[in-house]
Amino acid sequence: MKRILSLVLGLTLFTSCSAYKQHQEDNALQAKVVAAIQADRLGKQLLPSLKITAAQGVIGVQGTLSSETERDAILKLIRGVEGVESINDLVDVGDRPTGGRFGY
Repeated sequence: MKRILSLVLGLTLFTSCSAYKQHQEDNALQAKVVAAIQADRLGKQLLPSLKITAAQGVIGVQGTLSSETERDAILKLIRGVEGVESINDLVDVGDRPTGGRFGY
């Protein structure tokens, strides 16, 4: 019984540690993406209009921008960050929703 309890506890700790590590990696990637956007003159102006998230290498970007040019500039900055595997683009342009796009 003690052996089974030890095994269950070990697996629980391993799973918790893995989830914690992934959470830390997601936070670090999100911070890198935000820093890259802030380092750009236009990006810094647009950042307050955006919500940036990260999960397992996928960057989620939501918000409303004035033009496709602004949207494209933000996506280009995000693509340039090491560790970004893909982008979940939920940016609306003007008052026209894009409907969401996935890709890199």
